[in-house]
Amino acid sequence: MTDHKLPIEEFEALFHTNVTTGLSKQAAAEKLLKDGPNKLSEKEGVHWSLLLIHEFISPMALLLWAGAILCFIAYGLGGGDSNLYLAVIIVAIILLTGFMNFYQTLKSQSIMGSFKDFIPPETIVIRDGHEEVIDATKLVVGDVIRI
Repeated sequence: MTDHKLPIEEFEALFHTNVTTGLSKQAAAEKLLKDGPNKLSEKEGVHWSLLLIHEFISPMALLLWAGAILCFIAYGLGGGDSNLYLAVIIVAIILLTGFMNFYQTLKSQSIMGSFKDFIPPETIVIRDGHEEVIDATKLVVGDVIRI
């Protein structure tokens, strides 16, 4: 995206605006109807229990589960205590990494959710040559804002 590098004339033509007078109120209303409000789309979240289950049935976890089961079978067939120790260690590693990944996933979802708070509720926009304060969700492509 290199729109910020365009000459003013090209920028105005591309976004159908004027950098001194901004959009007309009618043009802004049309763009708002066409493009929708200026807000982040919210993805429907996955229940935490499904996230946790996913950590224990990922492809790598399934390979480790298979290795642990084979170690338990080898121990059951009289393969010695080392197979039991190895199986227990593998299960412990699966559980530890699964819970750690689950915790990190929940934290990252929480951080992504907090991005909604970064958007200011109102902004100063130039429309029809006059500055006015509007709800930030009513900004449209081509609006000239004052920072």
